[in-house]
Amino acid sequence: MKKVVLSVLIFSLIAGVVFARWGVDPSFIPIDEEPNKERDSFDGEGIIQAIEKYEERCKGFNDGKACYKVGRAWFYGKTGRVDYKRAFKYLKMSCELGYGGGCYLLGVMYKKGYGMEKNEDKALELYKKGCDLGYKDACKYVN
Repeated sequence: MKKVVLSVLIFSLIAGVVFARWGVDPSFIPIDEEPNKERDSFDGEGIIQAIEKYEERCKGFNDGKACYKVGRAWFYGKTGRVDYKRAFKYLKMSCELGYGGGCYLLGVMYKKGYGMEKNEDKALELYKKGCDLGYKDACKYVN
């Protein structure tokens, strides 16, 4: 009887941790630069909740990757509208916190003039920083 109770408790503990992680933590949203409609098909509330959690991690823990995910969501309009001002704010924080993806996407904004005047020199500077931080997509634009 003790073995059964102990087995049930251990299983419940493991299952609870796994399912809580799947249900709550938005870090399972993959990151890449091209939107994927099948993968990124969230209902309006789901994406807003994910963005709020990333904002907490970004600001509360100085998490550059979380800042990148918030900036990327605004850049691609995952909330239903594109907001380059917010995207810029979070991508800049991401880059300053040392996450190369933030530097790269910020460079794209400068290169294309999204929400600002085009500045190819600034874009190249940001691509170099992103590459130096190990973000491979940024390295494609450095050479």
